[in-house]
Amino acid sequence: MKSSLFIFASLILISSACGGTSETDVVPSPNGTITMKVNGVSWSGAASARFIENENMVINGINATAANQETIGLVIGKVTQVGTYKVKSRTGNAMLYSQKAVIHSGWEDGEVTVTSITTTGGKQVPSGTFFGTCINNSGGKVSITEGKF
Repeated sequence: MKSSLFIFASLILISSACGGTSETDVVPSPNGTITMKVNGVSWSGAASARFIENENMVINGINATAANQETIGLVIGKVTQVGTYKVKSRTGNAMLYSQKAVIHSGWEDGEVTVTSITTTGGKQVPSGTFFGTCINNSGGKVSITEGKF
């Protein structure tokens, strides 16, 4: 799990130099897209990673056109079936949101619901929803709602 979290954090930092497009409303996510609301504002980005491997689910989205160079990432352990997984301290699960290289961690609260898992090209591809509150090192909070992957 630590190596998955390290890989995920590395993806976030590397991709923070990039950033989908904003939309007015959050709509069901087509393949390859992640949508959510960030502090009530609609956000959409390309899914640069969306898979389950060795029971670890990794979701990473990049909004390449956002002026704030935004990314979202989720790492959830022990994903073997559809269901709801908590994101908070001591669960080993992580939600990270970065904006202009400022990383907000979702340790305060959060939830990821895997609604389906399909197999494409021999790889498990999850779909679902998420929400949570992410906090940066200075105590600033970001509310993530209506997330879809």
